[in-house]
Amino acid sequence: PGGVLILSSGDLDAWTWRWLGSGHWYLQTPQHLSVLSRRFLTYVAARHDLILSDVHRIPHRQSLVHERFSEAIKAIYWGLRRRRGIFRLPHRLLQSVPGFWKLRHMQSVPWTMSLTDHFLVTYKH
Repeated sequence: PGGVLILSSGDLDAWTWRWLGSGHWYLQTPQHLSVLSRRFLTYVAARHDLILSDVHRIPHRQSLVHERFSEAIKAIYWGLRRRRGIFRLPHRLLQSVPGFWKLRHMQSVPWTMSLTDHFLVTYKH
């Protein structure tokens, strides 16, 4: 009672998690076994008589706008590449845009560390 719990995790509600799913870079190492959503955080607060006092969306690291843009394009491209059907058209169009032709050489999910797909959570009791 009277304490504060602070935790950080991947944010399942972030667009990169919804788009990349189980292929998200954060799950590429075995140390990351689970990630959380806002719904789960609210559930925990209600179940354990806690106050969810703050949810602050954060990136894994700070960066400049052009770096975030580049990582977002790579994430979009990788998600398109993993899909079939109608998604093949924007996939092929994107890799043919001048400046983005190198995307076709990607071998694995991009590490989008500067995008806001994590959060810092504070609970109070």
